[in-house]
Amino acid sequence: MADRLTIRDFTCHRSGLPRHDFSWYLNPCSRDSLVLRMEYLEPSADLRSVFQYNNWGFLLQGVIAEKITKKSWEDNIREQFFEPLEMRTANFALWEMDKNADKAKGYFAYKDSIRFMEYYKIEGMGPAGSICASASEMGNWLIAWLNDGKFKDKEVMPPSYIREAISSQMVNSGMPPGSVRPDLHFNNYGMGWFLSSYKGHYRVEHGGNINGFSANVCFFPTDDIGVVVLTNQDGSRVPAIVRNTIADKMLELEPYDWHTELYDAHKKQQELDVPKDSSGVIEGTRPSHPINDYTGVFSHPGYGEYRFELHEDSLFLITKEMNFWLRHKHYDVFKPISIVPGIEADDDGQLAVSFYTNLEGEINSVEIFGMEPSLGPLKFTRKIEAKPVDRAVLEGYTGTYTLMGTEIKISLRDDDMLMVLVPGQPEYETMSLGNHKFNLAGLEGYSIKFDRKDNEPATAVSFIQPNGTFKAMRKE
Repeated sequence: MADRLTIRDFTCHRSGLPRHDFSWYLNPCSRDSLVLRMEYLEPSADLRSVFQYNNWGFLLQGVIAEKITKKSWEDNIREQFFEPLEMRTANFALWEMDKNADKAKGYFAYKDSIRFMEYYKIEGMGPAGSICASASEMGNWLIAWLNDGKFKDKEVMPPSYIREAISSQMVNSGMPPGSVRPDLHFNNYGMGWFLSSYKGHYRVEHGGNINGFSANVCFFPTDDIGVVVLTNQDGSRVPAIVRNTIADKMLELEPYDWHTELYDAHKKQQELDVPKDSSGVIEGTRPSHPINDYTGVFSHPGYGEYRFELHEDSLFLITKEMNFWLRHKHYDVFKPISIVPGIEADDDGQLAVSFYTNLEGEINSVEIFGMEPSLGPLKFTRKIEAKPVDRAVLEGYTGTYTLMGTEIKISLRDDDMLMVLVPGQPEYETMSLGNHKFNLAGLEGYSIKFDRKDNEPATAVSFIQPNGTFKAMRKE
């Protein structure tokens, strides 16, 4: 599929990739590093078969522009858009603005109160939503879209692009008009814009949400009307309510109670987005290992590294952006509970963590359910960390060992690397795991363990393999 992908496919959200937002949101990193992760993000549909909104497409477009222009995405946006559109205060990092600057702080609703919300530093994923601008400056952006790409008689975007971008490129929802609102129908996507019929008027719009902020930018190309609504509340439906209310007035349409309709729709969507875990708890069970055995670093090539840590008697999942308390459910299954200061812990999602062992009974992987709803669980593999061993200790492992008539040599290099040579095979480097055990480099699932007491030389070495364990005795 990858050899058929085009930039337009990402622009129209028809690449086959679902959102995979947990990857960039929980473990942010550099722009190029995020692009490298994309190779390991599993698709959930065939290319061009279904509309699936995906922020990675915006990231990729920004990075491609960087490679072509030899300039950062930020510099390209400043030169190509901010300057000709006279967006003089627009920036990419609200949190870096001077403390006395006229900048908004973000908030979120919790029960019957409004709480402050820290900025999310969306630097690596910047092309997907890091622009901070005022409503008036965003109005200049819409003027260009309503004027065939021109602002004050200067072309910012070519008219040919404008026409394609606001024309249907992908069907978002193919459902016919409903009986309740038959004047709202067709829901397609252009290139970076949602397209729909609003009471007989052609509407082009796009919303956006990030920690503490919600926005909507909308225009009606055949009516020369544009609306920008910016709010500093997380996940708010206010932008849609205000947008529709203003549109009704400017289009001279009959007023409608959008507040009630969109509020009810929002509550219904919340129930669909965060379903309760339907699987029951098996009472009377406990983890198969001591709780400390579940700690360590586990990695997924598309999601980065997650660290599991023990604090007092509780297990926690630690990421760069958020931490989760792992409440035991049953056996080796735990429920992640997000830790937000000042917010009561509540298990209200489908996330679940299940640990797995290798043939030796050691925990070597973990599957996390619910991170990408359109796919199955994501497997994270334990990252093996080498344990330092003194050279004097390593020398006690060296020697010749025999296994069914075959002589196996264990030697020590000048750089303190313990080596294993089996006749007819390449020489293997090892990595110490502690307790006289070593992994064989380049052979997943293969390790060796020495029989050794105190400071005496090892008497035997066991080769632990997927097909069994084989013991070789030291040759005297």
